[in-house]
Amino acid sequence: MDANVIIALIGVCGTLLGTVLGWLLNSFSGYGKLKVFVTSWEEKFQYNKSGYMAFSTSKEQTDSYWYELKLDIYNSSSEMKIMREIKIEFLKGKRVTIVQIPYDDAATVFRHPIYSHFDVDAINISPKSIVQYKLCNGYHKEELDNIWISNKVILSYIDENNKKRIAPIASLEHDKYFVEIKATAEND
Repeated sequence: MDANVIIALIGVCGTLLGTVLGWLLNSFSGYGKLKVFVTSWEEKFQYNKSGYMAFSTSKEQTDSYWYELKLDIYNSSSEMKIMREIKIEFLKGKRVTIVQIPYDDAATVFRHPIYSHFDVDAINISPKSIVQYKLCNGYHKEELDNIWISNKVILSYIDENNKKRIAPIASLEHDKYFVEIKATAEND
């Protein structure tokens, strides 16, 4: 073979190798996922005490349940990620007992004497960034049986590939909750 042909073949192979390597690196740089970190989970059991909501000391006394959840959501990808159809699911083992769309606390509006809450919408998370969200909602007395039997809470959402994803939030031990409340009240 002529030296010019060998040099041309090396050039073509180098170009092809560079193209394939560039495509592979670009593909791998797009990989990454959303990582959901629960920074706070609070539950409140309350009852109507002469016109205002006071903390309950037993299941029987409870009229309402309220939760607040703070999240840090990190996108480790170099592409935009989305969370749609965000829900809070209460479970007993693997069985879902009750599902709810949480409120976006940042969208809450207070017009004396009423709070107006709005469901959380889809969340877009920019590449290599973190967003913080506070979600909240609750249940009334007629729905509390499903809360009492639950032992776990998860956050579920649909991702950009239309797949359901879950993130664990908390393990629940409501019987212990009221024992601790009673002990705190006795010590005060």
